[in-house]
Amino acid sequence: MSFFAPRASATLAFAAALLILIAGCSGGGSSGGSGRAAPASPPGGSPGGGSTSGGTSTGGGSGSGGGATAGSPSAPGASLGGPPPGAVVPPAPGAVEAALNAELADVWDALRPGLQVRFLDELRTNLVGRHGSSTVEIEVIDVSRVRFDIVAPPGFLAFTPDRVELRLPLTGTWSIEIDAEVVIRGSLLGWTPSLRLPLTLRVDDLSLADAVDMDLTDPERPAIRQVATPQVTSRISLASSNTLASVILQLLSPTLDREAQRLLATALGTLTPSLSSLGGFPGPGIPGDGAAPLADSGAATPFEEVALNVGRKMVSDHMPFGQVMNAEIDAAAGDSWVDAYRNGGPGLQGNVVRHHGGGDSAIWTGHFLAAAAFRYAVTGDPEALDHVRHALAGIGHQLDVNGATGLLAREAAPEASVHGQQLVAQGKVFRRGQINGQTWVGSQGGYGVSRDQNLGVFFGLILAHDLVPDPAVRAEAARRIQMILDYLIAHDWLIDEDRPSFDGRTRGGFPTYWLASVQKLAFLHMGERVAPGRYGAEIAQTSPTVGGLWFGAWTSAMGLDHYYKFNLTNVTHFNYFRLETDPWRWQEALRAFRIVRRYVGHHRNAHFDLIWTSIEPGARADFFPSARESLRRFLDRNHRQVAPPVVDLSNVTYVAVPQVGYASPGTGTSLTSNVQQLPSEPLDFHQRDYTGHFHWQRDPFTPATPNAGNPFTEKSGLDVVLPYWMGRFLGAF
Repeated sequence: MSFFAPRASATLAFAAALLILIAGCSGGGSSGGSGRAAPASPPGGSPGGGSTSGGTSTGGGSGSGGGATAGSPSAPGASLGGPPPGAVVPPAPGAVEAALNAELADVWDALRPGLQVRFLDELRTNLVGRHGSSTVEIEVIDVSRVRFDIVAPPGFLAFTPDRVELRLPLTGTWSIEIDAEVVIRGSLLGWTPSLRLPLTLRVDDLSLADAVDMDLTDPERPAIRQVATPQVTSRISLASSNTLASVILQLLSPTLDREAQRLLATALGTLTPSLSSLGGFPGPGIPGDGAAPLADSGAATPFEEVALNVGRKMVSDHMPFGQVMNAEIDAAAGDSWVDAYRNGGPGLQGNVVRHHGGGDSAIWTGHFLAAAAFRYAVTGDPEALDHVRHALAGIGHQLDVNGATGLLAREAAPEASVHGQQLVAQGKVFRRGQINGQTWVGSQGGYGVSRDQNLGVFFGLILAHDLVPDPAVRAEAARRIQMILDYLIAHDWLIDEDRPSFDGRTRGGFPTYWLASVQKLAFLHMGERVAPGRYGAEIAQTSPTVGGLWFGAWTSAMGLDHYYKFNLTNVTHFNYFRLETDPWRWQEALRAFRIVRRYVGHHRNAHFDLIWTSIEPGARADFFPSARESLRRFLDRNHRQVAPPVVDLSNVTYVAVPQVGYASPGTGTSLTSNVQQLPSEPLDFHQRDYTGHFHWQRDPFTPATPNAGNPFTEKSGLDVVLPYWMGRFLGAF
């Protein structure tokens, strides 16, 4: 028996689940290269720099603007602002799909065992009970066994900006066999039998296919134009080990076939999201859309004094063993960054009792390394070089504690240290290693090391390599980049050794992987930068996946949830665009990045805005002043992780904004749209939430709660030093 059925809610949902899988990890032409030609010095007055006297320091020396100073170190590989030269040559037809399908197959092989466990539970739950019509009813009493053959991976038949077409599996078919104890009640020639018997339901030649057409009227805000009629094909058979039952099954075959189809639909229906009525999705719901960049007030602000003093404070009080953490202080404080850390200010006010927040230490240590590299590039200050070396050593500890294999730890400390003993007492130790004759302990956190941590480290390492012409620094940065990159390549870009096996029931042990990810290509370009010729083949293999980057950008720009994703995107693209050598890849990556920029470009975020000006120099006239004013207002906030006693929101206007949600309630998944009341434009800085390591990865629409937080927790100050020194490098300050 075979059938065709338009099972939209199940079939399209299978497709959506896999597309979301790709979106969660986002993130050709030539085989890559070693980076474009370097200018003689970091860009400042050229290109698009110029003097920026408004709002500069009253005592720190940032009034000259212009980025690099005379005699400052050169910045190899720091070419910014504009695509690489050459013709745009897209890959051959089908190359994008082939590259995406190859990556998807690897991830499918890793996830399939855990997913099958979950599917088995879902099938049992969905099947037990009564199914059927007034003619024939099948009541499933118990499901004793379910066997899957879903080895063949899903894949894309088309993946272009205007159409995504998916087939499960890509080639061949799947099969499912279900053994159950059932009661069949029916009507046969006036006879109404009720039989309890063993029944085997077998589904062969199962395949599911669907397509989504996109509306590109606004290429920076794509929307679903329509979903095609989904196609499900299969061949279903019913059998029983009971001889009498087999005869009855033959007599009832036409009716039972229809009920078996319904039974299959029920079994599959809630395993995946329902995507009915998604035309126009995700809609125009962009919070604060249209908010203008801030104007530079010109108020005298000691930017550089504060940045220098905060940087010193970070090294002395927030970086035990070279790794950035928050610090618990024995005295409360409520003054602002500018009052505490300008020259003559009271500074830290108290003594460090302990450190915490080390689970994200790798990403923030990498960000600090980047800030120190920017500082050295524009000042040549020996203290900046010391800070580079300090952070570089911290990243080295996070790798060496795991045996220098390339597996990055989230944090590491000597076991005998106070922090090391905290990790032991909290049960957070993953591995012990010998470093310089000492036993160190490393932690991978509760879920293993993430893409975020690796990205932060790569961000800092490549900038240290490119902006700090100290031979030892460059050699160490290059060695660590290759160490991590070789590990990722050897493990097919999937990390699972530092967590339990993936359990589809609980979603515990979910691996870290890169799929259709701009991070992956950025990392490879960094490797090729420090070791020319070594990673060319990997770049060539990965290159066509750039054609799929738009999808990850599109899904990330559906809502404010997990706002840190936008920091990851911006940080990735800062280095990607300056190192990319292929015009087609550069163009496709920019198409994707513009989708994200459309969503966050009006959020008055100094960090994001400066990165945008490195990609689009024409934006400097608007966003250099806005970045200065954003940082100026941020410096008026408390440097402790606590909100003020009064948060005045009387000037805030709230508007209804459609937002997209994605939920996994346990019995399935769902994509939903809801309307939220949000501020009509980004909140002013004194009104925003005060929690978190890095202010620039917190959404600007969540208001602070009066007195919420801890006045004894000192923020590291990374949100001061990184935008300031990046801004100096680019010419904004």
